[in-house]
Amino acid sequence: MMQHARYRSHPRALTRVASYVALGLAALSGVAPLVLAQDTPPAGQQPAPKLPLKLFAQLERTRWAEISPDGKHFVSISNKDGHYCVMIHPLPLNSGKTILYPPYDPHFEVRWAHWRSDSRVLVSEIAASDRGLQGSILWHPSDETRLFSAAADGSAFINVIRPLKEEATGSMISHENANVAAFIQDDVIDWLPNEQDQVLVAIRERQSIDEYERHGVFTKDAAVRKVNVASGEYTYLKSPTKGIVTWRTDQAHELRLGFGRSFRGEVNRWFTYRDPATGEWRESSKSPLLTDHYVFLEFDSDPHYAFVLGPTETGRRGLLRWDMVADKPSGTLYSDPQSEVERVVYAPDHSRKIIGVAVEDRLVYLDPLWKRRMESLHDALPGLRLEVTSGTRDGTQFIVHAFSATEPGVYYQFDAEKHKLTAMDYARSGLEPEQMAPVRWIEYQAQDGLTIHGLLTLPRGLPAKNLPAVLLPHGGPIARDSLVFDWIAQFLANRGYAVLQPNFRGSTGYGIAFVDAGDRQWGHAMQDDLTDGAQWLTHQGIADPKRMAIVGGWSYGGYAALMGTIKTPDLFRCAVSFNSVSDLMAWLNSNTSGFKDEEQAKRIGDPSADRDMLEAVSPIRQIDKIKVPILLIHAKDDLQVKFDQSQRMYDALQKAGKPSKFVPLESGEHWMLNEAARTQFLTALEEFLASNMQPLQTQ
Repeated sequence: MMQHARYRSHPRALTRVASYVALGLAALSGVAPLVLAQDTPPAGQQPAPKLPLKLFAQLERTRWAEISPDGKHFVSISNKDGHYCVMIHPLPLNSGKTILYPPYDPHFEVRWAHWRSDSRVLVSEIAASDRGLQGSILWHPSDETRLFSAAADGSAFINVIRPLKEEATGSMISHENANVAAFIQDDVIDWLPNEQDQVLVAIRERQSIDEYERHGVFTKDAAVRKVNVASGEYTYLKSPTKGIVTWRTDQAHELRLGFGRSFRGEVNRWFTYRDPATGEWRESSKSPLLTDHYVFLEFDSDPHYAFVLGPTETGRRGLLRWDMVADKPSGTLYSDPQSEVERVVYAPDHSRKIIGVAVEDRLVYLDPLWKRRMESLHDALPGLRLEVTSGTRDGTQFIVHAFSATEPGVYYQFDAEKHKLTAMDYARSGLEPEQMAPVRWIEYQAQDGLTIHGLLTLPRGLPAKNLPAVLLPHGGPIARDSLVFDWIAQFLANRGYAVLQPNFRGSTGYGIAFVDAGDRQWGHAMQDDLTDGAQWLTHQGIADPKRMAIVGGWSYGGYAALMGTIKTPDLFRCAVSFNSVSDLMAWLNSNTSGFKDEEQAKRIGDPSADRDMLEAVSPIRQIDKIKVPILLIHAKDDLQVKFDQSQRMYDALQKAGKPSKFVPLESGEHWMLNEAARTQFLTALEEFLASNMQPLQTQ
């Protein structure tokens, strides 16, 4: 039987058709067992060559692809000169020119791109912003977004959301808001599939004067506009409502739910729900749906009920049906005693139909047709995770994204009638799966007996014995590492390091109790889980105990890297922290503008009540305990964790005479969204580890 092989060569070679060969009788709706022709034999387990750094630093060639409803074009988010842009490609492939849409502004990055109709695409862009009220009042920096649309031929590129036009009443607030673009423009809450070129957009566009006058802080009240994406013309479906930050519609496209946030000495979360029986809006501030244990998804066909992700009787998150009137579960649609539902899979259109769930490293399809269809695709593409990004209106053409921990990703056009795949593009050029380091799940016991799972990446073709090793904790910390391509872990493994990525307590995917076990454990049990992971590596003989580094970023990961050198000063040879926290008090206060956030206080601590505790686990307060070299890297435009978190840490290290280096990144934001930032990061990382992880000379 022929097997799948990944196409590699010049991008034009990807237009070759890799035909599915139907075997046996055709299944219902055009689903049949399928296979792909093989180009090359599988590679052996020889050591991988040292690959150029730029291959790991590159942005994906294609980060997203979506076919138009009529199947005549596809839109992609693609890499051009180290930045993402939007491209529209006629189909079939190579049948015409590609249209490029440059970013709206050099500071903005493409966030998403979706078809609204056969001939028009909506594009979201995002940028870090400290715009505020033109300097008249201190405004906490945050992201802001823009929403654009364009025709499939590249014409009529417009900003869909027109500036707010308020009458000048003489107040500072009105003057500052007049003719100013809304901060958040891309919260499309309903694609209105039955209305041509119309969408509903929730827009936080008005300063709340009442909140400022009472409490000295501004919020953004959300309105709902019905917008014509071809012209920008709009009407208000809902005027700005005090405290509401976003809205949700039901399956009949009527406004049904609004989520609110207000300040009364603390941050309060609430929602307002319109009862379908009475038509009245009811507020709730005590609902479980307002906690981070639950995720609201969609309304059922009867808006009395909704679909949510939340804890089941197994203690792990499942797919629930929720009674919105009684505010409690009314049934479990899917749960797994050993795994947690992390998200749902929607039908590849804008119908909002849930067809499956994502559970750990696999997708479980609940819809029978999609179950059969995906089983057939998995038979042809074994060992890969498959996600359908989009489909045509008639259900015959789809775009399939195939990827794994060693496969950066391939996009295929799938013809369900002809049982044929066409390779369209791949995520990263020059990175062959057979050259990537193998990744596998491991588990170990924490000091208190809790089981910790993690991903172990080992250099390809080298004995897993006495290797230099890197502990790589994820950010969040309410997140997790999973079996997807990780450009940092693969780069480190290519340079000869064993890499362990523990899903320490507080990570998602292992149940609500596991997440809650991380509450207020920054620098305590969460850190101990990382220590136990490092010691597991040495006890297994995988890591050289004298050549262990800890590298982390994106908020918590880098914090943990710094704390590792403080809590276990003799365990690591060096540490690298990027875009991360060093001073918990300063960070929490900047996030809440001085107001108590109950969820944040529960998870991390309350700056007003827990000052001593937070300072005791802040790296910047414990410089004297650090014995090893520290590398700090931070993007100047990072607004999730301010640049001065690393700048102040570096200044303190220098003042104390501690070996340290600081590499500022000019741009890239929190997630290093351009190649310049990633190249600078990996270059500094490689040089720092190489200089500090050499074998110790025996005396």
